[in-house]
Amino acid sequence: MRPVVVALAVTLAVQILTATALIAPSVIAPAAAGDLGVAPQAIGLFVSIAYFAAMLSGLATGGLIARFGALAVCQGAVVIAASGSRSGRSPRSRWSRWQSRP
Repeated sequence: MRPVVVALAVTLAVQILTATALIAPSVIAPAAAGDLGVAPQAIGLFVSIAYFAAMLSGLATGGLIARFGALAVCQGAVVIAASGSRSGRSPRSRWSRWQSRP
């Protein structure tokens, strides 16, 4: 019974992390729009692209799981989601934080 609980916990954690990575930009878009220089309504384009990419990657998932295993595919999904979230940071906000240090 223990391996089932571990597998369920890992699967839930992967789902939480990837869902957060997809939803977070929609939540912070109104506040970050000024720093990024885009209209808050432009987040709709991001959501469209993200769901389209999810649809395409879902088609390849079966083959990837058969080749590499479910755990490796889940780990890859978390790494891709984390790198996408990391790349979305505003360079200007990092620069202004660096400039304001004493």
